[in-house]
Amino acid sequence: MMEWWVVLPTGEDELCAGQDQVRELFQRNFAEATAHRFEWHWTQGTVRGDTGVIATTLTIYVDIGGAQLQVPLRWTVACKRHQQRWVWLHRHASSAAGSQDEGTAYPTN
Repeated sequence: MMEWWVVLPTGEDELCAGQDQVRELFQRNFAEATAHRFEWHWTQGTVRGDTGVIATTLTIYVDIGGAQLQVPLRWTVACKRHQQRWVWLHRHASSAAGSQDEGTAYPTN
């Protein structure tokens, strides 16, 4: 499946595509930090026939070189039922923009 992946993380040097580049990115992520807790918040899902979309917010608690960090995420997955199981077609995760004031559609700072 990684051969199909194209990854656009938030780091400037993290654009990658294909099995080797995706593997290197995930190995780097796992080497730099250890997640020790996932706190799930709001979750919604929609299924239409054999396709579905899941959206959730969560906080991942990670240890980076002895420092504790909380990473708030918004996460969506598009999936399809294939041979009696659900498979991911697309996944997106990002942090909410801290520069956008509550109640506004665009960052104003």
